[in-house]
Amino acid sequence: MNAIQLVLNEKQHGAFLINGEKGETGEMVFGVRLNELVVFHTEVSENARGKGFGKKLLNALVAYAKEEGLSLFPMCSYVRAQLEKSPEDYKEVWTPAVNV
Repeated sequence: MNAIQLVLNEKQHGAFLINGEKGETGEMVFGVRLNELVVFHTEVSENARGKGFGKKLLNALVAYAKEEGLSLFPMCSYVRAQLEKSPEDYKEVWTPAVNV
């Protein structure tokens, strides 16, 4: 089973970490600023690619944002792409930027 661990320090910087049974790893690094969950970076090990690790990390991130009443601010290209691909799925925690 791929358990996801939340690591959060006193400055509200942290990461979601995932470890697989065969040494696969992944992390999603974030910080909390006011009412926003700022996502900086997502990375999975080479042997974890294509196994859904990124999606599992994203699901943990979204669940955490909902629990804490935070909105997502994706600086991470992976997270931004996933949110933009299915904006309706994330409307509780993310509002797409509108070009004016």
